[in-house]
Amino acid sequence: NAEYMGHFLSVYFFSPTTMVDMWAGALAGLVAAAVVHPVDTVKTRILAKTLPDGRVGRGLQRVARQEGAQALYKGFPAVALLTTPANALYFYSYEYAKTRLPDAPVGHLLAGCAANLVALLIWVPQDVLKERQQIQVGRESPYRSLAGALRHVLATAGPAGLWRGTAASALTYTPLCGLYFMLYEDYKRRCANLLQGGDVAQLSGVHHFIGGLYAAGVAAALTVPFDLAKTRLQVQGSAPGLPPPVSSVWSCWRTVYRDEGIGGFARGIPSRVAAIAPMFALTTALWETARCIILGMTPA
Repeated sequence: NAEYMGHFLSVYFFSPTTMVDMWAGALAGLVAAAVVHPVDTVKTRILAKTLPDGRVGRGLQRVARQEGAQALYKGFPAVALLTTPANALYFYSYEYAKTRLPDAPVGHLLAGCAANLVALLIWVPQDVLKERQQIQVGRESPYRSLAGALRHVLATAGPAGLWRGTAASALTYTPLCGLYFMLYEDYKRRCANLLQGGDVAQLSGVHHFIGGLYAAGVAAALTVPFDLAKTRLQVQGSAPGLPPPVSSVWSCWRTVYRDEGIGGFARGIPSRVAAIAPMFALTTALWETARCIILGMTPA
């Protein structure tokens, strides 16, 4: 048994390819998150209804003008700390799941879902801390720093508070990641057949970025109602002027429909697509390019 376990660990956890997937994914996720974080801050405020206008450009201008440009990076320390291990786990889990599932759209869909469910262990606490910092406006908030946010969540809700909204997060990001990888892998195959004679390894970073934008844009738009519920569950009670507290995804949807009508569910589509699509696209393009370089393959 010990010999088998040692073989299993060496093949699946510490093989060169596995380590490349993890390191490339970790670095790619951090770079992409840093680039897109200002838009993510605006998206969070729009979904939490702390910005009166649902347009991303106006939201960026309003936050920068009223609070300073640095306010657009509220919550980024939580991202810098946690998105690196989360992305490492995410890309490792995706590649591992792919080897155990059919090389077909349904296999890519299930692999993306599985990868997200594993990485949620880290991403949910990241979102709880990040989003509570992102919506703060005053200087007296206990969420001004990452340490302060962590202390306040633990003091008011205990360790379980760090995983508030886990079910909503799973409902939000599991179909998002599944749809994303299904569409992205299909795009990659079609693009390679059209341009590179079927050799996916010869696709360039630009090809991967375009495919990521397309796949993430579609998947993000389709899952906005879930993100709306997740965001409101995770930030409720952490700032004045927020919508009424809700206890579940369903109760959030009932409240939104009652107070805002059917249009309330579409409120965050532009900001969510603007935040998710470039982040997924950039992360995937950097990950694919880094893998090719490290593994000795030369992308076009």
